Amino acid sequence: PARHAARRAVRSEMLAWMFDGWLSFGGFVTLLGFGFTAMFVCGYVFQNHLLYIPSLPQAPRHVMFQPAQFQWHGEQADYVNVPLTAADGTRLHAWFFRVSADAGVARQRPTFVFYHSNAGNLSHRVPNIRMLMERLRVNVFILSYRGYGQSAGEPSERGLVLDGHAALDYCLSGERAEIDPRKLVLFGRSLGCCVAIAVAAERSADVRAVVVENPFTSIDEMIDVVLVPMVPPIKYVKFLSKNKWDQLAAIARVRAPLLVVSSALDEIVPAHMHARLHDAAKQSEHREMHVFVDAKHMTAFQHPRYFDRVGAFVDAALSTPLDGQHDVWKHPSGHVWRSEPLPASPPSSSRATS
Repeated sequence: PARHAARRAVRSEMLAWMFDGWLSFGGFVTLLGFGFTAMFVCGYVFQNHLLYIPSLPQAPRHVMFQPAQFQWHGEQADYVNVPLTAADGTRLHAWFFRVSADAGVARQRPTFVFYHSNAGNLSHRVPNIRMLMERLRVNVFILSYRGYGQSAGEPSERGLVLDGHAALDYCLSGERAEIDPRKLVLFGRSLGCCVAIAVAAERSADVRAVVVENPFTSIDEMIDVVLVPMVPPIKYVKFLSKNKWDQLAAIARVRAPLLVVSSALDEIVPAHMHARLHDAAKQSEHREMHVFVDAKHMTAFQHPRYFDRVGAFVDAALSTPLDGQHDVWKHPSGHVWRSEPLPASPPSSSRATS
């Protein structure tokens, strides 16, 4: 009997060990399932907060830098605060920079409707605004999207498109004598390309040209590029994305002259996306792509030919007769220009000392 009792005890211990093992494995699977479920639920609920970045690490969204803080003074730095209201009632905040305080002089120059890139508010673009004005002699109208800067609301795809229309509406309204509504250029960079393309797709007749710098094709494709390498299962739940930004479909409806600025070394948006968008804009009256072979996502404007190329395109678009004759264009529609590689910096002659 003692021997049988010992065997029963061993069997019981083995069964208990197996049962505990199954419980541990089941618990692990359950915990893993809950973890993935929680991640996807949070990703769905908070996706707008993950996609849109109104603040910079050292600059909360409401903090507005002034031109003087960038050592910019004079009449061109003397901007005008412009309150806007989007079609859904959201209050927006914008700045208008005039190339001259003389309304007659300013009106002779085009106005860039500037749709800025993602992180930060409109004031973080002051250095680039200054360069646009000094190099191209243009007025600049720039707004903070809803949820950015001093604009109310929360960002979303639909909301940012409404904001883009509100900015164009203001420039067309005649409220500012310095703005000639027949000389408007939509200018978008990165996320701002989405807004510029969406507005131009519906209102090409209201603008003379569209310039987009390093645009992406869609959020779904950007998920494949940015998130899937880090979290592979996320590719199976892309359908949960509320922000699509299908730019291939939108740009196919743009009829205004279009310039796609492409940074060949773009480390965020693959350069092939820029090319695909350029190729898809077949309804554009005239389209070009200018490739800066040494530039990264946010450095194209630092290339020595950047402003010459953008300025030449805009001048040609403004010179194009409104009756549809396009004899002012130097190249046929669809032309792709590539910069020459910049010369390497000479090595320093000084030697490091230990």
